[in-house]
Amino acid sequence: MSTGVTQSLLDPFTKRQMKDPVKNTCCGHSYERITILSFLKSKKEMRCPVVGCRYQGYFNENHLEDDRELLRQLKHLEDK
Repeated sequence: MSTGVTQSLLDPFTKRQMKDPVKNTCCGHSYERITILSFLKSKKEMRCPVVGCRYQGYFNENHLEDDRELLRQLKHLEDK
């Protein structure tokens, strides 16, 4: 079954289309803000959950920034 949503628009935790994406500055992968912040609240730091990510180090909340490009893509999808 295809949802018509590319993998890069899906949160790696929930597998749902993101609405408020943030980018990991260590590896470039994006996550839904509320989901990743929830995980980091309990763990403080973690590894990227994206299968095959080449960055093997840990990251924390300080390594997250708004993913403006992905947000633009999501808004474009909404307008269709």
